[in-house]
Amino acid sequence: MGSIVRTIGVDQARGGNYMTSNQKKEERKLPIAKNEQVEFSSEAADVDDIEAVIRADEADNRQENS
Repeated sequence: MGSIVRTIGVDQARGGNYMTSNQKKEERKLPIAKNEQVEFSSEAADVDDIEAVIRADEADNRQENS
């Protein structure tokens, strides 16, 4: 699934919540994925990414053993 880049207007940047009707229509069309698969790149990973992978593996192990 591709990534979505969203630009914001000045009103939103200042804390407003302004969307045009076309933006609202487009947002409603976007799919909501559950259990989306993502690719892990060890070359691009930082410490937080590596810790997250370790925590996820530990959680998987706990689920399998319970």
